[in-house]
This record gives sequence, structure tokens and C-alpha cells, in this order.
Amino acid sequence: MARVLNKQRRLFDFIWSDPHFGHRNVIKYSGRPFMDVDDMTEKLIANYNSVVGPEDTCLWVGDCFFLSNKKAIDIMDRLNGKKILVKGNHDPTDSQCMKRGFESVVHEMKVYIQGHPVRISHYPYWPDFWTELKLKWKGYKSTLRYPERRPPKIKGEILLHGHTHSNIKVNGNCVCACVEAWNYKPFRVEELEKIVNTIKKEQNNKEIKDESKQ
Repeated sequence: MARVLNKQRRLFDFIWSDPHFGHRNVIKYSGRPFMDVDDMTEKLIANYNSVVGPEDTCLWVGDCFFLSNKKAIDIMDRLNGKKILVKGNHDPTDSQCMKRGFESVVHEMKVYIQGHPVRISHYPYWPDFWTELKLKWKGYKSTLRYPERRPPKIKGEILLHGHTHSNIKVNGNCVCACVEAWNYKPFRVEELEKIVNTIKKEQNNKEIKDESKQ
């Protein structure tokens, strides 16, 4: 389900993805700079509240908790502001997510940033043919899950996603919202606006160059 927003309306002030509260193994797998899962919880909460204020709204791009509903609610109650969710593969049912404290829960969203269409999905694009072969050869099977949930590639759109735990913020027309890329704290929508403008300028310059070669 996608939600299309008016070009003039701002739905959120901050963005983050894949905090994985309560997930012990993610510290090892993603090389997170925390001593243990409790240290990760406390520092993620402190980081969040250091930037998100009581009147702000933060967009979560999936994979929030590896905890019971009660423990998830306890953490949500400690976090400032309103929260809206674009669901990931580790998130429970919509109704459970709402009970945990999210104001709104969707599976995908389309917004306009600086007048440009931005699709928001927990999932990145499905890799191209050669990248897919390389991932299979290296045994990265987890990277090739959920093909049916991957967003379509639409010319002119920019994709904001999570899921990868990459520390690279921008790759082509894709922007990674994972906490690993943003120093383990939410980032302002103004940062996304700057990135979107840069991507669109690069795309326009490439089109001009391509046309000049014809």
C-alpha cells in the first residue's frame, strides 16, 4: 500500500531505519559500536532524543524491535515526538505496530521532496543481473530475499530505503536511511532535501551530456 502526499505537505521532520532494538546479533553482523544489547538500547534512545523533540515527527523505515510488545512500548514511551512507520520484514502486524505507539503504519509511501517524487520502502531495488550473480556466488543469500516486496524502478523517482545496514548514504538514485549510515541517530528531512537536489542535478547533467552525444 502506498501513500501519496501532496507536494506542499511535510509529514515528518526526521528519518531513521533499522534500529533493531533488542537484537543482540546485529551488533556483530553490522559492526555496531556498542558493548552489548543494553548499551545499544540506551545509546540509540539517547541519540534519538538528542535530535528529535517532543513536537517533531520521525519516520521509521522498518525493522524496529526484536522485543515483546511490552518492552517495545516501554522504549517507544521514552522516545520523543510522534512516530510513523513504513514496515520492514521484521515488524509485526499493522495492529501490533499501532499498539506499540506508531501514529500511522504503511507498507510503502510516495512523497514529494523539493518537488521530486521519492518512493519510501524498507526494501531496496532488486539487484541487476550481474550483481545478483555475484551475490549468489559469494553466498549472500539474505540479500536476495523478498523479491515480491521490492519496489519498482520508475524513471525520475528517488528511492529512500532501509534493510541493507549499509553505511553508504547515497548510491545512484537510492538513499539509505539505515542507522549505520547516519551515526546511529535520525537525520533531518532537510538532509534528504539536499541529497535529492544533488541527485536530480546529476541526473539532469547526465541527460544533457547524453543528448549532446547524439
